[in-house]
Amino acid sequence: MSEPNAPRPSAAPASPEAELAKLRQRLADLEQAYREASEELAEVSDRADLMILQHATVRQISAAIGREPLLQALQEVVINIIGSEELAIFDLVDGSLRLARGFGVDPGPLRTIPLGQGPLGRLAAAGQTWVTGRDAAQLETEGLTAFVPLRGDGQLVGAIAIWRMLGHKPELVPSDLETLELLSVHGGQSQLLRQLLERSA
Repeated sequence: MSEPNAPRPSAAPASPEAELAKLRQRLADLEQAYREASEELAEVSDRADLMILQHATVRQISAAIGREPLLQALQEVVINIIGSEELAIFDLVDGSLRLARGFGVDPGPLRTIPLGQGPLGRLAAAGQTWVTGRDAAQLETEGLTAFVPLRGDGQLVGAIAIWRMLGHKPELVPSDLETLELLSVHGGQSQLLRQLLERSA
């Protein structure tokens, strides 16, 4: 029978190879945690940059008073943020889209488009943002990337059509879709205000 206070035999010390393996595993765990933290920080930073950009977009559009400043503001958002230099901005006049400004496109076929006629007229009548590759409808308008209805107080007041993207940005990304919605809402509200001011002048 052993003594009650007899010391227990100590465990055999780990081999140098086992200690090295533990250190390597801990280092790998730390590197993985660092990568994950860096990715999360980058996502937060990107989101913050996007929010700043979107806030500036809304301010730019809302601050545009008058026809030309508003059209210029909408055009700059499409070129500098969305990334296309082929676009058309329309007013809705007497049941038709009327070309207010075109950039990089042939204005001839776009001057007057009745609602419900042709690809753009049908999209305008539907009143929903359309994005190539996302929405099921296939259009015969070659190269169209997106169609954005401009809505003010719940009513259609105009639209923006966007064709080919610039070479460095072959397609729309999720942040672009958010910007398109900002254009639809805030651009539409500013468009409605402009139209009301012009009618009352």
